[in-house]
Amino acid sequence: MATGTKFKLELPSRKVPEVPINLLPREVVGEQRTKKYFGYATVGALGLVLLLVLLSVLQHFKISSEQNTLKQSQARVTTLQGQVGALAPYDQLKRSVEARRATLATALLGDVSWTRFLDDLDHRTPSDSSLQSLSMAAATATTPDGQVSYGTIQYGGKVVDFPGLAGWLDTMSGSKSLHFVYLGTGSRNDTKTPVSFTATANLTAASLSGRCQTETAPCP
Repeated sequence: MATGTKFKLELPSRKVPEVPINLLPREVVGEQRTKKYFGYATVGALGLVLLLVLLSVLQHFKISSEQNTLKQSQARVTTLQGQVGALAPYDQLKRSVEARRATLATALLGDVSWTRFLDDLDHRTPSDSSLQSLSMAAATATTPDGQVSYGTIQYGGKVVDFPGLAGWLDTMSGSKSLHFVYLGTGSRNDTKTPVSFTATANLTAASLSGRCQTETAPCP
């Protein structure tokens, strides 16, 4: 074994924990601690004040925005009130027209369209007959068979023969404007002369003009 050889044994070093040592008196330590906590409280109070200021500013902006919206709404209301005021004469005119229409509707409740009646009569009269007289009267009543009558028609005319007279009655009875068409008189002097006759008919609702009776109906 060689002599003079040196061995060095190194042991792992241990970290000695640091123990805080405060040599200040307790009064000084308590004062420092109080100042520290006071500083925290001051910072917290300042933060709270800043938060309240921020909330106050935001609330102020919100109130200002709502006030602007309110002013705009009030301006629109004022404008609309002006427009309504400008339209007031037209509303009065509309009411006047409606009142006039209601009055006319009552007056024309049983109004007969004589023009349509005569036009239908002209197209419906058979070629082998002719009218000598025609009397028309519009008045609400009841027909002999119990139906509503809006007027009566009195016919006076001539027809070639009695079968022609029967055909005339059937043709008139086919009109929607007429109901209960019946013969009054029918006679002839001889077979070479035409048959003279009188007849009566009652007007139905189809003969009415309908003027002013609905919103879309024409009204004078």
